[in-house]
Amino acid sequence: MTNMPIFASDEEKEKLKAKLEASEDWLYDEGEDTTKAVYVAKMDEIRMVAGPIAQRYFDKVEAEREEIRKQEEAELQRKREMAEAAKQAAMAMEAAEKWR
Repeated sequence: MTNMPIFASDEEKEKLKAKLEASEDWLYDEGEDTTKAVYVAKMDEIRMVAGPIAQRYFDKVEAEREEIRKQEEAELQRKREMAEAAKQAAMAMEAAEKWR
């Protein structure tokens, strides 16, 4: 949760911390003698609190990836243009040599 302060308000952090602590207490008290359905329900409760925080994180990561992709595409286009210019220059030099 090192990046959580960027993606969660103080209220969200406290709510998540309380939910995790309550779940841990439940796990050690009643969790041993329960069904899978109850475990799944407890996980869903945690996801309800943590989900929006995680989504903001994933959205930021995706935005960063998209920005990098755009930069790489621009660099690739620049290199293509340089290669085409070099090709045109070589063709012009070759044509000039023919006229000598």
